[in-house]
Order: sequence, then C-alpha cells, then structure tokens
Amino acid sequence: MTKDRVLRSASVCVVALAGLISLFPLYWMVTTALTPGQFVIKTPPDLYPAHATLENFRLLFERTQVMRWVVNTLIVATAITLGHLLIDSMAGYVFAKFEFRGKRAAFAVILATMALPAQVTLIPLFLILNDLRLANSLGGVVLAGLADVFGVFLMRQFISTIPTDLIQAARLDGASEWRIFTRIILPLCKPPLAVLGLFTFLKHWNDFTLPLVLLRDSDKYTLQIGMASIQGEFNTNYGLLMAAATIAALPVVLLYFALSRYFMDGMRVGGMKG
Repeated sequence: MTKDRVLRSASVCVVALAGLISLFPLYWMVTTALTPGQFVIKTPPDLYPAHATLENFRLLFERTQVMRWVVNTLIVATAITLGHLLIDSMAGYVFAKFEFRGKRAAFAVILATMALPAQVTLIPLFLILNDLRLANSLGGVVLAGLADVFGVFLMRQFISTIPTDLIQAARLDGASEWRIFTRIILPLCKPPLAVLGLFTFLKHWNDFTLPLVLLRDSDKYTLQIGMASIQGEFNTNYGLLMAAATIAALPVVLLYFALSRYFMDGMRVGGMKG
C-alpha cells in the first residue's frame, strides 16, 4: 500500500509539473501584456508584472483595427466550423451506413488527400478563387477552409459503430433519411462533433497561411495576419503584440471549457474504438 501511494503521489507530482510547464507560456503572455513597454525587455525579467497596467490594450485598440480582425476571424472560424460539422457528418453517415458502387475507392481517394501538404494546393486554390473573384474576401477563405477531409474520416469511424438495426427500425416506421440523420445520428454523435468542432475552430482561428495568401486589404485581415502586421521592420512592441495574442487566445480557452465534457468523451470513445 505504501509503495502504491508513493507511486501515485509521484505520478500526481509529475502531471502537475507538466501542467505548470504547459501553462507557463500562457502565463508569460498575459504577464507581458500587462507590463508597461519600458519594462518588457528588462533583464532579468520579472516573473510577475510589478507595474501592471492595461496601457498595452488601450494602445492596441487605438492604433490597430483589432476588433475588426477579431470579428473577421470569428466569422471565418465559425462559418468553417459549422460547415464542417454539417458536411462531414453527412458524408460520414453516407460512407458508414450506405452501400453504393465505388464506395471503398471513393473513401480511399478521400483518405489519400490527407497525405498532401496544404502548401501543395495553395497556388491552384488561389487561382480558382481568383477566377471566382473570391480571392480578397472572407467568403473565399471560408470556401477554401471547407476543403478538409479529417472530419469525414472521424465521423465515418464513429457512425459505423452505431447499430444499423436502429436505422432500419426508423426506416420501417416511415422516417426519411434526413429525419433519421437529424433525429437519430446527430444526437448520438455529440462527442465526436464536439471534438471536430473544437479542432476545426482552433485550426482556423489560428490559421495564418491561407488568409495571408488570399487577403490583401487590412480591413479584411484575420487576427493572425493583423498580429503579424503589428511587428515593425526594425523593432517590435512586444507588450502590444502580447496584448493581441491574449485577445486571440481568450475565445479558444472559453470554447474549450464550454465543450470540455464532450471533448473528453470524444477522446475516450476514440481511444476505445481505435
């Protein structure tokens, strides 16, 4: 018993230490955002803001279009996330529960596209959106962001574990496929939908490359592109930059806590089914 308690205590200490190390960059970001500019590059640095102030946030809102960037990023990330939740779950349902000619080949081709680096498709994607006159618009970023097949694979794997007899019973009762999908499949898929939604929102909230290629006007920038524009050619106001980074991190943290229960359920289900 004593040995088990020692091992358990040691495990808790290791996990706690790993958690503190993981959270330290976040703490340092907030600390720097609250530190006046003249103390940001102090050597040695303070572990806590001795002269805490919101001056960096005031300057950020006065000198930049940060609120516009936040709204643009929220529109893009939310639209892409909702699109993935609907499209990927529908595609996953079809691949999991329907039989049709070429099903395995089509699914194999979809999985094969996951091996392609995103950078390979940037130029063709830009040319297509430019021909559609969507290159310098948030709609173009949203449309390009829908081209991702990870969610199809995730939803297909989970939906395939739902008993087919449940679906057949609903069909015998006269339920349409849309009713079966919305009333039976989606309610049972809350954990993987939460995982997919969180991963998708996080990916496109923090996306830098695609908006950088597609967007040219500063009033259409997403938050990550706007943060990059804050950095000067010869010097950088790190307090201002960390204030913007704090604003960028806040929605993601809130979203995680809001969906943490479903997220953990989805991870456990994924581990058991894998």
